[in-house]
Amino acid sequence: MRITGIEIIRLNEVDSTQDELRTRVMSDPIQEGTVVTARKQGKGRGLGENVWESEEGANLLMSLLWKPVFLHVSQQFLLTKVVSLAVADLMQSIIQQSDIRIKWPNDVYVGDRKIAGILIENSIIGEQFQYCLIGIGININQTAFSKTLPNPVSLSQLKGNELSIDHCLQLLCEFLDQKLLQLKNDIRSLNTDYLNRLYRFNTTAPFLIDKKQIEARITGVSPFGMLQLAMPDGKTAEFDMKQIKFIM
Repeated sequence: MRITGIEIIRLNEVDSTQDELRTRVMSDPIQEGTVVTARKQGKGRGLGENVWESEEGANLLMSLLWKPVFLHVSQQFLLTKVVSLAVADLMQSIIQQSDIRIKWPNDVYVGDRKIAGILIENSIIGEQFQYCLIGIGININQTAFSKTLPNPVSLSQLKGNELSIDHCLQLLCEFLDQKLLQLKNDIRSLNTDYLNRLYRFNTTAPFLIDKKQIEARITGVSPFGMLQLAMPDGKTAEFDMKQIKFIM
């Protein structure tokens, strides 16, 4: 049964699709699966203090309402896996490359270049999900990026031609529903799929930890979303987003 994209609200310009969807959810009853998309964002947001830059009309900018009431709040990182894998599947269907990866926790990369970002914000009461706002930004047809962005890439750069943003949206809605069904039916395979897509998984690479560069190896991700590393001393340690940074 289709859930994602059951209603699509198309807007010309917003501060951010995430804020626009939140305002609508708080003021009116909105059915699960509603998507807000816009040609332009004035204040697009990423994780933490990060911003999401996008050329007007060139990329897919969207936010989605889900109500994952079947999940315990302790399982919320599973939503990150679902969404990032769906975006990766969309990339795979279009460019069919073997180096499409998820950079922990949820950026989607082709090789060493970022093509998509995800922002998930949950409304929780007690131990129950109320709703989940899922923001997704995908570089589709943009070919010139700000010099402040270290490693962006777009689908059109990889394909060599422009793509239909609306077609990408429709495909993404299908992949999101497929992964949501996998979440409901087979969490084990979902976890395996995420590890198989994980950027630099089981590869020794440099990280910045406590302001020091350390060579370590990603061994997994905890159920709570902590990145697990095999450290130089042979021990395994876990880190959250504030504690560690990838050195590209």
